[in-house]
Amino acid sequence: MADGEWSPGCSAIVSVREQSEVRVTSGEDFVKHRSSSGLQTINRSLSSTSVLAAHQQQLACLTTLTEKMVKTLQSLRLPSSETTSPPLVSAPQTPLPNPPIASPHLAYPEKFDDMPAKGKGFLLQCSLFVTQQPALYPTEESRIAYVCSLLTGKALDWATAVWNLSRPAFPSFETFLQCFKAVFDYPERGEGAGEQILSLHQGKSSAAEYALAFRMLAAQTGWPDDPKLHFRKGLSHELQAELAYRDEGKTLDELIDLAVHIDNLICSRRPNRSSTFRLPNPPSIPEQEAMQVGHTRLTPEERNRCFQLNLCLYCSESGHMKASCPSRPIQRTSSAVSQSLNTSKSVAISVSITFSEEQIFTTALIDSGAAGNFIDVNFAESHGLPLIPCKSPLTVAALDGRPLGGSRVQHTTCDIHLTTGALHTESIRFFIIQAPNNPVILGLPWLQLHEPQISWTEGQITQWSDKCLTQSLQTPKPKLLEAATVKLDSPNAVKISPEYYNLAEAFSKTKATQLPPHRPSDCATELLPGTTPPKGRIFPLSQPETDSMKAYIEEELAKGFIAPSTSPASAGFFFVKKKDGSLRPCIDFRGLNEITVKYRYPLPLVPPALEQLCSAKYFTKLDLRNAYNLIRIREGDEWKTAFSTTSGHYEYRVMPFGLVNSPSVFQAFINDVFRDMLGRWVIIYMDDILIYSNSLETHITHVRAVLLRLISHQLYAKAEKCEFHQTSTTFLGYVVSPERVAMNDRKVQAVLNWPRPTNIKELQRFLGFANFYRFWWPSLRSDTIAFVKNCVICNISKSSKQLPAGLLQPLPIPQRPWSHIAIDFVTDLPLSNGYTTILTVIDRFSKSCRLIPLPKLPTALETVEALCEFVFRFYGLPDDIVSDRGSQFTSRVWTAFFKCLNVSISLTSGYHPESNGQTERLNQEITRFLRSYCHHNQSDWSKFLFWAEYAQNSLHKPSTGLTPFQCVLEFQPLLFPWSGEPSDLPAVNDWLRSSEATWNAAHTHLQHAIRRQKELADRHRRPNSEFIPGSWVWLSTRGLRL
Repeated sequence: MADGEWSPGCSAIVSVREQSEVRVTSGEDFVKHRSSSGLQTINRSLSSTSVLAAHQQQLACLTTLTEKMVKTLQSLRLPSSETTSPPLVSAPQTPLPNPPIASPHLAYPEKFDDMPAKGKGFLLQCSLFVTQQPALYPTEESRIAYVCSLLTGKALDWATAVWNLSRPAFPSFETFLQCFKAVFDYPERGEGAGEQILSLHQGKSSAAEYALAFRMLAAQTGWPDDPKLHFRKGLSHELQAELAYRDEGKTLDELIDLAVHIDNLICSRRPNRSSTFRLPNPPSIPEQEAMQVGHTRLTPEERNRCFQLNLCLYCSESGHMKASCPSRPIQRTSSAVSQSLNTSKSVAISVSITFSEEQIFTTALIDSGAAGNFIDVNFAESHGLPLIPCKSPLTVAALDGRPLGGSRVQHTTCDIHLTTGALHTESIRFFIIQAPNNPVILGLPWLQLHEPQISWTEGQITQWSDKCLTQSLQTPKPKLLEAATVKLDSPNAVKISPEYYNLAEAFSKTKATQLPPHRPSDCATELLPGTTPPKGRIFPLSQPETDSMKAYIEEELAKGFIAPSTSPASAGFFFVKKKDGSLRPCIDFRGLNEITVKYRYPLPLVPPALEQLCSAKYFTKLDLRNAYNLIRIREGDEWKTAFSTTSGHYEYRVMPFGLVNSPSVFQAFINDVFRDMLGRWVIIYMDDILIYSNSLETHITHVRAVLLRLISHQLYAKAEKCEFHQTSTTFLGYVVSPERVAMNDRKVQAVLNWPRPTNIKELQRFLGFANFYRFWWPSLRSDTIAFVKNCVICNISKSSKQLPAGLLQPLPIPQRPWSHIAIDFVTDLPLSNGYTTILTVIDRFSKSCRLIPLPKLPTALETVEALCEFVFRFYGLPDDIVSDRGSQFTSRVWTAFFKCLNVSISLTSGYHPESNGQTERLNQEITRFLRSYCHHNQSDWSKFLFWAEYAQNSLHKPSTGLTPFQCVLEFQPLLFPWSGEPSDLPAVNDWLRSSEATWNAAHTHLQHAIRRQKELADRHRRPNSEFIPGSWVWLSTRGLRL
């Protein structure tokens, strides 16, 4: 083949080497060809100039060679019709076909022990590795073996156990993976991820970070194919506004790409934007801009370009106009002659607004660039905040003084309570504007008034000023800039009737927070003799609780209500969370209250108090401010109220909550103040004062007298909770009107809607709320009694509260010893020399006893044999035997045996053990005696049994006045088998008469004892009903086998 020519069968890849060689590949043939221009190899010894010239010559030759190759390739034609002709090369820039790509080289998977967090990644790496290496792992078993070779620890132990159990252990590689996942890959909780994705928000993170978190959660939960709606809802408001003017695409990926692209453009205009991302627990507050943000004006060239391209004149973006630009700052209210503020700062905090006993939780924007305090008109209307017209409407102006949209501030709110944090409360008025993005705005006047220290990076108020706690309780007048100053109405005009404007001192918030003077009614804390206040422990507090504790201590110290202490006493300080999530400080005075002498001053009874209102037509209700704090601790008792915190040791100078005598002290004090008015036109229950009169003129006089009395005693009412000249009002949970006293419908409805208590704490909470309500109707008592008497179920199922029926019927007194005996068993004793049971036999006349040990509970025949061996052979056969209804004594063997011996059998009635009370009592004494002697070794009780019997027979019996030995033998230990017949010998008769006298004395004592026992027993019993044969009676089935 000549130089510069190509074989017509060549169709492959051309590569150029450093030596300017051309390699043409066509399957198996490789043709090596040098260019016709005669290129020579350049030696390393040439100079740099020569090398450069040589390279230029080579490039020219390569260009010529390439052109020839292209022409040759275009002229190629395959002779075979079965072979598809290659595509024509139209230009030298078109890429040529690539050589066959070899299998990619994958990294080896890391070894796996038993960490569930790495299970998914490990299986993915192994699956990819064996799939890309089919030559190395052609069979299912080889792939399983490869994965098993990477296991260690508990994972290897599991694989070894499964492998040794049966081979092959798994029919396929997929089966092995499923078993592996079931053991080591703990499944993700889709519910938790689903909840997170529903509450996921972009916050201050970038769109790319938000999209990554969204996709991860969506993959865990198996999210639907079209979750665009939820993705858009989590974006920032700025991005949502930008997407509203654009075609967001049909798929989630297109929407994410577009959102990331727009967010990058926005970030380019905000180089210092924070990009920290947080999952929404707690939910992140969307990034807010200040009310006044310096914005550079567009140059004439940029303005013309925006007009030509129909772009926004504020942000130079397309899809919206300047009036609706989402990047514009919030409008600012200022005077036309106000100074321009080039920069401002803002931060969002959580606040609560209280008005008319309704608490509203929202977010307030602290904006140093706002010239006043503002609230959104829609927010005010939706929550029913009363609006007051402004005397001089204000203009909403921009920084340069230009009016914005012709908006004018024409209304303000009335005085409302604003709570910032846990304890900072103030009374404030707001100007009404349109600010839907920020319903509450605290501007420069608020910052100037309180001078708080704000961490702009963390978005929190770190510390209040020294004078803040006093100023926050005053009614601040909104400060406007010079020409825009508005003179507001009197702050009390909203709540106080005009008749009492000259007595506004009675409603002063400032004076209510001042330290009250000492009075004779100061709270005294008298301790029980010989006691000292205990030392309480310091409770650990969380970080929010610590911050609230510091704020509380600073506030109370500033008001003078507490002071640093060196007291040896100490009580714990802790917090209790309210329903709204705020914290209530509490002092653990339980130890002090236990040793305090109680002051039992009575609190008023509500029903008698309400009876005084029968002729009243006008009502005024006053509520005292800081009621307990209006009373001082008695001088010298402050040290007893000391409490400890992590920041120091303090004691109260005013009466705190938690002292046992606080309610009584306050009620006694307030009653002394209004002693001459109580019961005439004033009702007082703790800090609630109700003034009532039958005419308006008289009522005004009464109210003025009460207000003057409050001022003279340095007591102050809370204006926002007071009601004046009402014909109907609520007091102590009741609705009071001239016609009647009714229950409060709101509280009744709250009781009806109260959820059913499920635990003791919920039940206590319910009873504490509704314990003063009683459902009543006329003839309630008689109707209830009649209903219960006629209720069949009640009469059948209720337990009887009557005394047991039937009076005590004593057993007849025997005539001689051992003629009437009683028997019983003591069972289930520890094994002692083969014995576990004691047969107790007692003589009902002399109270003499026999204690017979037995190996077990005997049968009827064995019991008879024991009696014959240990009793009858010494004392003869008895006339009567008393026993319970044990199986031995109710058997036919027992009945037949003693019937043959002419011995009567007396069985006690069911569930009446007192019928055989002597043996029951003897059993108790015997067991107590044995425990005293063998408590160290209970298996020795049988050794002491005969001593127990001897002791019982030697014991003096109150019923006979003698010991059993004296009653039976007259001297010990001889037996006395006298039949009662006289003897011919005088000495014998004398001895027998002496013995008989002894028995008679014992018999007399027994009769006296029986009468005494009957008298005592009948005190707790009632006479039984008279029954005759054929009467129908109720029969108890207890103990009967039905």
